[in-house]
Amino acid sequence: MIESEEQAKAYVQDLADDAAMERLERFIALLAEENERQNLIARPSAPEVWRRHVADSAQLLAHVPREIVEELAGTGGVWLDLGTGAGFPGMAIAILRPEWDIRLVESRRKRIDWLERVRVELQLHRCSILGGRLELV
Repeated sequence: MIESEEQAKAYVQDLADDAAMERLERFIALLAEENERQNLIARPSAPEVWRRHVADSAQLLAHVPREIVEELAGTGGVWLDLGTGAGFPGMAIAILRPEWDIRLVESRRKRIDWLERVRVELQLHRCSILGGRLELV
């Protein structure tokens, strides 16, 4: 069980290369900045972003079957995050696995715009943001 920010960061670091860790640090900074303008994450969870959001998202990687990982790493699979909100888990997974095709679906315009800015800044070329209501996308 992950009980501290340090443990959470160490957990994620075991799943990431240096470039991914740098992107995650930048993502967290962008998240904190944008959270002042729109409520992306609950303010009480902000000091525990590694534990409450990043590691929580990263732990999903341990549950992806090998066959699906092979599809995601090739050309046949897509990771779909429906109602991504602040980008958890989808953006975190896109940062950790930039070679995978990741689709984040979000209906709120301000969040769509912010997620797109993050995607561009972090150069996540195989990640895309799909704006619109889930049932219409």
